[in-house]
Amino acid sequence: MRTRMIIGLALLVAAAAVASADEVYVAVTQQDPGLPVYIEARQLLMEGKFAEAAEKFEAFLSAYADSRRVDDALFYLGYCRERLGQRSEAFRQYLSAIDRFGDTIASRRSFLRALELAQQLRQKEGDVYDKFLAGNVESETFRSYRLFSAIRLAELGDWRGMDVILEGMEKSNDALKVRIASLLGRKISDRRVIEAFEKALSKSENEIVRMTAAANLARVSTIKPVR
Repeated sequence: MRTRMIIGLALLVAAAAVASADEVYVAVTQQDPGLPVYIEARQLLMEGKFAEAAEKFEAFLSAYADSRRVDDALFYLGYCRERLGQRSEAFRQYLSAIDRFGDTIASRRSFLRALELAQQLRQKEGDVYDKFLAGNVESETFRSYRLFSAIRLAELGDWRGMDVILEGMEKSNDALKVRIASLLGRKISDRRVIEAFEKALSKSENEIVRMTAAANLARVSTIKPVR
């Protein structure tokens, strides 16, 4: 008798939990009708079915343009395009997320991916990818975007963002300072770079930054000027 009661209570609790979950699902989908489509698209993405996921994200964006998940969907659509080898289309999707949603988590992720693609696809000064990189260097909207864009340009041999990079050498976190210090080693003949290394050598608390600075300063007398 006792066992039957326990089993009966367990079944009632399970049924209540299922009913409660169903009620929550109905309530959520009433507030966000596109949620099932979005979830299906995400599932396809997680399974590595990028073409199918892209189609589903496009359907979601077309049918539910007012959903609060649009910024995420734009990012994931760009990611699907990127994984499918459609880099220029992925770049456009990422730009759409950045332009429409400013400083959200999804737009910041879109920016970082767009930055990577712009560096890969840039062919010459003035093309669309160069304009994206250089435009961010000059932007006052998001200061962190300025530094990352300046670094990407410098890695391509374009030093239009030198002032931004030197500022980042002082104010960035340690991991980024190490990256900047290594990058600035390519421009060691510039007096401002030498001064930045001298300052890092005397004041930086990061051992790797100090070692990088010392190694680059040791090259000053032997390296040819970089123009």
